[in-house]
Amino acid sequence: MGWAEWRVTDVMRRRPQVRVNQLGYLADRPKQATLISDVSDPVPFLVRDQGGVAVYAGGSRP
Repeated sequence: MGWAEWRVTDVMRRRPQVRVNQLGYLADRPKQATLISDVSDPVPFLVRDQGGVAVYAGGSRP
C-alpha cells in the first residue's frame, strides 16, 4: 500500500466557502466570518438560528 495521492487545488476546492473561527466567541460580542469568492461585488447573505428562522440579512464587504 502506497501513499495517498492528493493535490493542494483539490483540497482547497473542497473547503467551505464561508470560514469561521468558532474558538473564543463571546456572548453579545461581534462575530466575523470570511467568504472566499472570486466576485468583486457584495454577496447577499442570510443568517438563520437553530430553528431556521432568519435573524440577520446583509451583504459581504469585498
